Amino acid sequence: MLRRSMLVMVTCALLGSVELARAQQPASPARIAFLGPTTPLLEVFRKALTAIGYQDGRDVIIESSWPAGDRLDLMTEAAASLLARKPAVLVAVGATAARAAKSVTQDVPVVFEVVVDPVATGIVPSLVMPGGNVTGSTTFDPQFATKQLQLLRSLL
Repeated sequence: MLRRSMLVMVTCALLGSVELARAQQPASPARIAFLGPTTPLLEVFRKALTAIGYQDGRDVIIESSWPAGDRLDLMTEAAASLLARKPAVLVAVGATAARAAKSVTQDVPVVFEVVVDPVATGIVPSLVMPGGNVTGSTTFDPQFATKQLQLLRSLL
């Protein structure tokens, strides 16, 4: 009898905690740092998030930065400025932005895009195992590039 009472009490406590969790206010929107040109890539990024169910301002807050005048020498400062806002993830567009993002944090995940060869540029040590807090995608394929050059030679 004691076991049954204990089981009922534990079950009620667990169910009660589930109901309390449901009654809590939703978590604040995740902050996404976008280190890249604001047009048109940022708009494409927003549309892609919307397509998978995330709305800017409701589910996520996207904060962007890009050095004025496209001054790539100021990229690290722009990355540090975004990092100071405590984002959940830092999205970096281009090799210079990805290197800058990597240099300012080892804790916040960095996702790069539009980087031709992240291994050659020193962003990741390997495409298979990028390691650390940096990852992303690339369309670089040495075999494909070789085929493209061969096709170009044939055409010429």
